[in-house]
Amino acid sequence: MRAMDEALLDALELGSLAAPMVPGKTWRVDLPGMFVRDSSIESQRSNQVALARLSANEADGAIARVRAHFGARPFGWNVGPRSTPADLEPRLAAHGFRMFRDSAGLVLRDLSRPVDAPELEIRRATLSDAESLAEICIAMFQQDPAEARWLQQIVLSEPRVGVWLALERGELLGFGQSLVTSERFLLLVGAATLPAARHRGVYRALLRHRIALAHAEGATAAIVQANDETSAPICKRVGFVEVCRLRYWVSLPADERMEPRR
Repeated sequence: MRAMDEALLDALELGSLAAPMVPGKTWRVDLPGMFVRDSSIESQRSNQVALARLSANEADGAIARVRAHFGARPFGWNVGPRSTPADLEPRLAAHGFRMFRDSAGLVLRDLSRPVDAPELEIRRATLSDAESLAEICIAMFQQDPAEARWLQQIVLSEPRVGVWLALERGELLGFGQSLVTSERFLLLVGAATLPAARHRGVYRALLRHRIALAHAEGATAAIVQANDETSAPICKRVGFVEVCRLRYWVSLPADERMEPRR
């Protein structure tokens, strides 16, 4: 496998964890063999593990150490095609995790490729938009209100993450988030179209805007963890190719866990 392909797969698995840490809000935990992010809020969206590079002999001990670190707090674990060992997922299940989301890892290698989309007003969101965006996430993604507001404050206060709003005559139609990683990949990390604005090309307009900006900045590819029922078909129609599957596991409360295998 070429070095760039390995880097793309790693970036896909890392996903939103590629966003810069926010002092006092998010931080990396020093646990060997994996990337672990902790935060000041109890949230499986913010507290996550990714890029596990563990041997078969050390995997169960490493999973137990992560569980001990988070204790009763919720957190998630990203599993991609380069996660090891090969039986990491059955081990997670045995340690009290359930598979929460199976998504497509998509890559667009030609950022100069035209994206057919309607001409909409698109502007960058500011902290003054945090409440509106949080309300969308509460309604559409069933986020806890406190969590949704916390996440928007984090994202909108970090200049390296772009949050873009699509509007028509001042009416908010949808939003899309993105950042360019240190490997020069455009990472698309969340988007939503309001129900009343669907089937009007809003998602494609936001895609085109973010891709064009990243291409101008020197990005070499675009990547996204995409939902099979919503965003993946749109992305594939504009040129993204599925290169892997990505599964997200979440911790279960103690009374719902199975006994770890010996």
